[in-house]
Amino acid sequence: MKKVIIRWIKIAVFMTILIFILMRINTILEPTYDYHNSEWPGTSTFKEFYKLDQDSVDVLFLGASVVTNGIAPQVIYDEYGIRSYNLSSEQQSLFVSYYWLKEALRTQSPKVVVLDTLFLEPLHEDELFNMTEGMLRIAIDPMKMSSVKREAVKEICKIDESQSELSYYFTNIRFHDRWEQLTSSDFSEGIMYLAPLKGYYGLTSKGPDEYECYVQGDTEVRAELPELMVEYLWKIKELCDENDIELVLMTIPGEFMYDSVYNSMMDEINEMGVGYYNFTLQENYDKLECELPWESPIYHANIWGAEKLSSYMGKVLSEDYGIEGTSDSQWDNSEEFYQDFMQVRNTIRIKKADKYLKAINELPLNDVTICFASDGKLLDDLEESDRVSAAETVIDAFGNLGFDAEELMQNGTEMVAVFSDKGKNITMSDEGQIETDDLIGIWDEDLYAWATNESKGKISIAINSVDYVPNNADFCMIIYDNNTQRVVDIAEMYYDDNSNSLKISHTEPPAE
Repeated sequence: MKKVIIRWIKIAVFMTILIFILMRINTILEPTYDYHNSEWPGTSTFKEFYKLDQDSVDVLFLGASVVTNGIAPQVIYDEYGIRSYNLSSEQQSLFVSYYWLKEALRTQSPKVVVLDTLFLEPLHEDELFNMTEGMLRIAIDPMKMSSVKREAVKEICKIDESQSELSYYFTNIRFHDRWEQLTSSDFSEGIMYLAPLKGYYGLTSKGPDEYECYVQGDTEVRAELPELMVEYLWKIKELCDENDIELVLMTIPGEFMYDSVYNSMMDEINEMGVGYYNFTLQENYDKLECELPWESPIYHANIWGAEKLSSYMGKVLSEDYGIEGTSDSQWDNSEEFYQDFMQVRNTIRIKKADKYLKAINELPLNDVTICFASDGKLLDDLEESDRVSAAETVIDAFGNLGFDAEELMQNGTEMVAVFSDKGKNITMSDEGQIETDDLIGIWDEDLYAWATNESKGKISIAINSVDYVPNNADFCMIIYDNNTQRVVDIAEMYYDDNSNSLKISHTEPPAE
């Protein structure tokens, strides 16, 4: 009997270890979409949601990537004290929105759910869920094991018989071929919780110079909306009613809008009797008071347009739905992070060199790493008086960083420098080259900066083998966000003959 008991104990221990190993393999092989590698960091969004205190969310935002970039919960909290969370994700169809709402209700009791209408349209007509299988998994895989997840997986495999339930529980079945693509980030969850933006991620690209709002023409024409999307829209409505939640629908500016789709959509909305804020209509768009192209709420909004859209929705939630403000340390603690996030990115809009240099002097060095490289030719063609005047602008600015830039502004002097408080504050001029790793960020990031890169014949600042300096630049600065692990700004300094002053031109960093 004793031998039998010992045998069963050994089997139990073995099975426990095996399950642990399999679950760890699942975690490693499962693709992650975080603030480091995606404009729509769905993995971070969902994992961060689970960290919230129970019953601490007043409002949930659900929808596709346009919501991820368009709604900043921190703005809504800072202005109105309303605790909201952005549970959107890339290509999030109404099927996914339903199950994430159901999952959220296991721990939260929101008063209002704001749902984006984009996926009422047939955006992916060849896909059963109106979204690709890859995007479906981005949304479902991070969901914790629960009755909700089991229900979602069962329904997925019922609708799409080509998928297997087991692959959602043991994701290594689906992603076993990712071994060769693994990076250090796959072995650490650190980045997941670095950006407490409550599901929001901000873009900095300029929008269009003009935006033409939707104007209804034919009121009779109708489109056939995706049957599954309409079904789950009504399921969301029923789920809200069951939990005494106000459902509010929203259409982001720039979302596709046609008479046939709009008329069919309005049939459903009118029957539901829910609030609807359609910002593709002129009367609603004008209320945002956005100045294009920088304050763009269009489709994938930039950070300045998102602030306007978020502020307006905060007003709606406060005045039209009576959501009262409160104080919560979870949103108080993330205010500084959000303000720093915005401060770093606001440099992108500055064109005058003196203002730009002043701005980067005020950046928090615990959040950014600043690199620059110069080939010593910036002021070569200037008269002595102009050269001295321009040089003083740079010398004064870098002096505030604790760096003597006087030598830098001498004709023909090559120089590179890096400013960071990640344990190393490096400047170098004699050799015109910096090579270091583990300088910035959480994972090892290799940084190479050359005043003249012999193989390229130009100044270079390369992070993990990506050279960010434009060709023909004489003086270039790179701002790297340590928290989100991204190059935020590529700024080339040049002398403008028309204004007899130093100017800055910005180049958008390449996509990850």
